[in-house]
Amino acid sequence: MVDDYFLFSTEPDAIQTDSKLSPWKILTVDDQEDVHSVTRLVLGGFSFEGRPIQILSAFSGAEAVQMMQMHKDVAMMLLDVVMETEHAGLEVVRAVRNTLGNHLVRIVLRTGQPGQAPEHAVIVEYDINDYKEKTELTKQKLMTCVATALRGYRDLLSLEASRQSLALAQQKLQDANAELEALVRQRTELLIQSEKLASVGQLAAGVAHEISTPLAYVRSNVGTFEGYARDIFCVLDAYAAVERMSDRAAYSAVHHLKDALDFDLICADIPLLMNETQEGVDRVRKIVQDLRTFSQVDSVNDWKFADLHGVLDSTLNLLGSEIDNKAHVVKEYGILPEVECLPFELNQVFLNLLGNAEQSIAEGNRGKIVVRTGMAGTKVWVEIADNGSGISAENLPRIFDPFFTTKPIGKGTGLGLSMAFGVVRQHGGEITVASVPGGGSTFRVVLPVAKTMAG
Repeated sequence: MVDDYFLFSTEPDAIQTDSKLSPWKILTVDDQEDVHSVTRLVLGGFSFEGRPIQILSAFSGAEAVQMMQMHKDVAMMLLDVVMETEHAGLEVVRAVRNTLGNHLVRIVLRTGQPGQAPEHAVIVEYDINDYKEKTELTKQKLMTCVATALRGYRDLLSLEASRQSLALAQQKLQDANAELEALVRQRTELLIQSEKLASVGQLAAGVAHEISTPLAYVRSNVGTFEGYARDIFCVLDAYAAVERMSDRAAYSAVHHLKDALDFDLICADIPLLMNETQEGVDRVRKIVQDLRTFSQVDSVNDWKFADLHGVLDSTLNLLGSEIDNKAHVVKEYGILPEVECLPFELNQVFLNLLGNAEQSIAEGNRGKIVVRTGMAGTKVWVEIADNGSGISAENLPRIFDPFFTTKPIGKGTGLGLSMAFGVVRQHGGEITVASVPGGGSTFRVVLPVAKTMAG
């Protein structure tokens, strides 16, 4: 192993220094001028690892602290333990390490009096790198001590640079993650809006079908009534002519006309047509009313006390024939108080749960969907159960995860149940599911009666 002494070179012999490299700065702190002279004599004119050595001098502890403030790149401090001036050895160390926060400079304590070595705990606490008696520091030993300290400083600088580089990389990674999270949130919000629009599209299709049926027989009845009215006016015109003529033959003609137009049937059918028409108009009005209740156009974001049965009924009415064509719906409603909620958001929850229940029933089968409600303590619960295909055990833990879906590509975003989960949590409630493959599923929504009771 090469002695550290031989790692030094003189100028201009041996290894030439690079003028572009900054010098190693060594601060000598001692109240004796001869100590500074000897140090400059031993180290002056030498370089280490191709970089020159610059000797700085301080004759007191206070001056040493000032020098460290001015020269933040001091690599090594040769510090006298005992000085007659203020801020002696350990006080300087405390100031450098704690006040200035400099943990890079390598500190070597020197003393001219044996037995003044600091305790081991102090050495560890203040990161003191070495302790030497002045009488021990021959030229070779001093240069070896300096080489060890400079190597340590160099390694610490490299480590600090790596740490800063890592911190910068971590910051860039955090910034990239923040941008990615923002992008994911933005895309998720768009997908949630897409899911809601899909629900509205599904709802619109059901509403269109529900409205078209009553409107069809209203239109048919109006057309029939129009023909009846023409016939009635024809008979009435004939009666008016009879009144003017007072002719029995004309009366007989009118009687034959009534028979030909089936006037008695017309008179009997008109009230039935009017009742049916009124029923159709009432159904259209109810559908519009349910649609308004569902959309809550006047107070989408307003918390209010609402009748959960009304919320469920409006959703069922709007799904209408879409569910009726595949399943028989059974209502098992308990007695519930009004619940403080966002009705529009709960409509979306029940729309998704009822839609999933209907879709779980295989095509061509006539299934059954049961909607139950009840109350337990200060909370109400709603169950939507079906006898459809059920959910497999491996998929059951993931059904509320965003973007998870078992539907074919393009048939679902995987956000319906996730959105329902979020809405229920927003209300301070919980949503759970029990399912058996081939035996149907039961979703249970539990909600506090009031926001103050949440949790």
